[in-house]
Amino acid sequence: MRDHVGYVLLGEPGIGKSTVFEAEAAHDGVGVVPVRAAVHGFAGAEGAPLYLDGLDEYRADGGERDKIYHVAKLLRELKPSRWRLSCRAEDWRKDADVSALQLASGSATLLVAQLLPLLEEEALQVLASLGETDPEAFVAKARQVGAGGLLESPLSIKLLRAVVAGEGQWPTSRYNLFEQATGQYSFEQNALFQRGARASSQEILKAADRLSLLMLATGARGIWRSNAPTPSGADGELVPANSTDLGSDLIDDTLDTPMFTGGEGERFEHMHRTVAEFLASRALADAVCGDRDRAAIPLSRAINLLSGPNGAVLSELRGVHAWLAAHLAVGGHATLAREVVDNDPIGALAYGDASIFDQATREALLQGIDRNDPYFLGAVTLTESTALGGLAQPDMAASFLTVLDTAAETHKLALVLSVLEHGPRLADVSSKLREITLDAERPEWQRTRALDIWLKQSADRAASRLEILDAMSHELPSVIRETIRARLISDQEVSISVAQIKELLRDFAVSECDSRIMRLQPLRKRLITEPTAGLFDEPVRIWLPEENARRQSLEVTRILDAALAAVINADDGTDAERVWRWTLNVRDDSWEQLEEKSAAAINRWIAVSADRQRRLFDAVIDSSNPAERDWVPGWTWAALTGSAPSADLVIGLFERSQDVGAPDGTRLARIAVTLAKGLEVPADYFRAYDRVAASWTCNGFVPVTSLIMPPWLRRRAG
Repeated sequence: MRDHVGYVLLGEPGIGKSTVFEAEAAHDGVGVVPVRAAVHGFAGAEGAPLYLDGLDEYRADGGERDKIYHVAKLLRELKPSRWRLSCRAEDWRKDADVSALQLASGSATLLVAQLLPLLEEEALQVLASLGETDPEAFVAKARQVGAGGLLESPLSIKLLRAVVAGEGQWPTSRYNLFEQATGQYSFEQNALFQRGARASSQEILKAADRLSLLMLATGARGIWRSNAPTPSGADGELVPANSTDLGSDLIDDTLDTPMFTGGEGERFEHMHRTVAEFLASRALADAVCGDRDRAAIPLSRAINLLSGPNGAVLSELRGVHAWLAAHLAVGGHATLAREVVDNDPIGALAYGDASIFDQATREALLQGIDRNDPYFLGAVTLTESTALGGLAQPDMAASFLTVLDTAAETHKLALVLSVLEHGPRLADVSSKLREITLDAERPEWQRTRALDIWLKQSADRAASRLEILDAMSHELPSVIRETIRARLISDQEVSISVAQIKELLRDFAVSECDSRIMRLQPLRKRLITEPTAGLFDEPVRIWLPEENARRQSLEVTRILDAALAAVINADDGTDAERVWRWTLNVRDDSWEQLEEKSAAAINRWIAVSADRQRRLFDAVIDSSNPAERDWVPGWTWAALTGSAPSADLVIGLFERSQDVGAPDGTRLARIAVTLAKGLEVPADYFRAYDRVAASWTCNGFVPVTSLIMPPWLRRRAG
């Protein structure tokens, strides 16, 4: 990606976009600039690399479609040598944003990449970097208690570890994670100060809620704690702490927690925007609910605070809006929570935690998510959001089944599959996923997604893979069936026989062609990591269809090429005849050129020693047909290795002919002399000539020198 002039980096909240940018910017010797600051003149020098962080945060006060053109204009004016832009995936406008940025990129290709949820090995690395002494045990325990979904982003891992370390309890939902983590952060962490005068944890949390709401609602970047003027150029970016009715001592205690990070001097920012959204929404929920000291405000007023002139929730504040629904639900105000969800169901699902809603609210969320746009996934990127799993609750099984029962390619069906992927296993839905996997009438993407989810939630994945493989044996061969079968056998825990591999390749070879390539890539990878010599014990023409019937000939050939290369690379070099037999069996004819990877493997094999090369050459010679012309073995060797036999091989063959009686010895000598004629390097030619000439009448053969000597030299010899 570093080679691209410009790219956009997408990701869900807390996935690590800013961290990636900081590392990449440091590599380029520059800093990361918030989009808002850059647009207002703080972007750095013209022509320098430019890292713009937080397009979604810049979209705060309406006019969302126009904001991207300010960024494009900035790029045109500064002409950075390369530029990068980050944005929350849920707020990326795809075609509209790409069109604007492409104007700034000119003819350069614009790359849009997304940070995906962490793989398990990446989660282990994050835990190790946080000081976890046994990351593997931590991950295993998280999955055991149902918190596996919290291992998919660096932020949630950090919060989860803080909660477990502080309370010894494992949260099972995003809401509990944020609530317990911020609760832990509200306590004094330094043992030296734990006995000093300090506000209570509850007071600090309420203050943090209000400060976070003040920052996010005003679009400020931080809190200014000093009574001195704000730094030059920071007007509007900092909220003076003394502008609140919170006491200075309480503000000091609140800012002195991990929920806020100290910047330059008296400037403080939230530890992470997602945490600030959780806190800010709680302050707003408290205002909506009211208490004995303060009258409740209308919910409509709270929603208007988070909305633009068109009534839609501002992109920058969708997280606050989503968590507002969650806090209202936890507080027992289900009707109010449902009203918030109805206002922005996509945001409620992507930013908040649907697991803490009641069934009616979750049902309303699912039903309303495509109300305004049935193609809503074309405008936002939800399918990789780890928050989706919150909707996967047992009471939603019937609704999910209703959506899954239709084979129509709807965005809602794709969303339900993503929800099931990121959520806990639902027994009532599991059988439906298996049914979709085996339904030959379903589109391929539905079958493969259903399979992946079903396997992910299986207690014994290897046994489940074998179960599906067996069930699919009754389906007619097709590219889709063979693609799925290749995915199933890609797991090294699944035992697979040579006969099964041959069957898959045979069925795939006669399947219809489509526009996709590398369909059997999982099988190819396994054959590379697990060399399978038995695949080449008999000629492929015996078990593959006739060549003119192989509609998928190219991919099958490439898989066999990679598989043979792996087998040759793993060979110990003791049996040259076996290696030669493999190379014969993979081709329909020995005259065919060996495929690229296999040819490279053969040349590596013979490069180990001159003895290996000689033994393989002898195997080629010995397998040749005596009825063929003398030049054929040389052609066969060239088809195998990509080059003609060397002078050493030719001389060695001639010397071998001297130890063999007629007629075999004579034939070997003729082949050697014929090959010597083709030596193009003069020194090699005369070296071979001298050796042949030294055996003028050896073993009573017809003077073989007549086959190599030029006519004028033969006449001179009499």
